[in-house]
Amino acid sequence: MVEQLERRSVFTRSQEDYLKALYLLGGDERPVPTRDLAQRLGISSPSVSEMVTRLSAQGLVGHDRYRGQQLTPEGRKVALELVRHHRLLEMFLVRVLGYSWDEVHDEAERLEHVISERMEQRIFELLGRPQLDPHGHAIPTLGGKVRAVSHRALSECRAGEKVAVEGVSD
Repeated sequence: MVEQLERRSVFTRSQEDYLKALYLLGGDERPVPTRDLAQRLGISSPSVSEMVTRLSAQGLVGHDRYRGQQLTPEGRKVALELVRHHRLLEMFLVRVLGYSWDEVHDEAERLEHVISERMEQRIFELLGRPQLDPHGHAIPTLGGKVRAVSHRALSECRAGEKVAVEGVSD
């Protein structure tokens, strides 16, 4: 019999998805409008408002009726943990299991919610402590730091110029 994976978090998958989406929309630096969060998650604005109320009560999100919602330091911590899991899983799927770049996102979305911190650390070490995911996005550190990554678009390169492709947006 296969045992069900033990959840590593006290939050539901849905709550984690909201926090991660808010982070990816810039919600650790500025308020994000409800409609933007709803669009990112593919759900209605009233559903977003309901979840934001719950996340706010847990101290994970600050909310202003007119400006939107923003992650609290604790909410940012949870979001960055998920982003780290996701990006490390994408690297693992590409480097170890041979997935292509276009296949890894959905698999990582499912797995990011269930891997333990121990497994995350083992993946990190196995991969040689990567700093970027397969798409060129920075992998947050355990301490919640995110390396600034600046890329030049291929359209900005001169014909014949030698360049290294470091990232492809997913």
